[in-house]
Amino acid sequence: MAARLARELAERHGVQAFGFETPGVSDDVLRELTVAVHDVLPIYPAIDLRAIGLDELPEGELTRLEWDADGPAPYTVRIVLAARAAVDPGGLERTVAAAERLGMLAPGSGQRPVYSSIVRELGGALDVAGGFAARSVAHRALVATYLSRPDTADRGSLGRVVAGFRRWRAQLSGRSFQGDRFDPAAALSEAFTDVVLNGEAVPPARVLHGVLADQGRVARAPRR
Repeated sequence: MAARLARELAERHGVQAFGFETPGVSDDVLRELTVAVHDVLPIYPAIDLRAIGLDELPEGELTRLEWDADGPAPYTVRIVLAARAAVDPGGLERTVAAAERLGMLAPGSGQRPVYSSIVRELGGALDVAGGFAARSVAHRALVATYLSRPDTADRGSLGRVVAGFRRWRAQLSGRSFQGDRFDPAAALSEAFTDVVLNGEAVPPARVLHGVLADQGRVARAPRR
């Protein structure tokens, strides 16, 4: 199974697999990882992913994205799932499900912990492909979308508008914030995960997903 899945990644996407032969890793873990790539890359061709697989990561780090800018455009060198998580899928499920219950992760993450973890990093890879431009416009896009809504129930004083916007923005997963401060990098990848997992994600997540996808397309468009 490991060899077949690695071959699929290479043949369908030009992505090199590594660590698939790690002792103790189940076929289900490798399958969920591979399916995430199969599901995402055809829809978001701007993502330039070179390799994906399993490797040792520091304690507390479940996944990692490594990127490089050596070339005409930045690209994702590799996405790593921690080997210790891969050989203990039950532990990974408990960790992800607990974070979801706390509101930190996109709904549905705990039902498919490997899949959602890889999708989240693929959202980061789309951010890389866009040269991280989405980060600088993400919050402005949220504000503009909120102010353009047809309902005016919470309009009036500036204070009421700001309070209404913050309530609307708070629909985003908790990982989108560092304390009370908006974290664009985390918010973009979490919004991407929400849309991929759920389709009809919450409105602010759909806005951020659109920003991320648009910036990826712009960065990869042919120059004239």
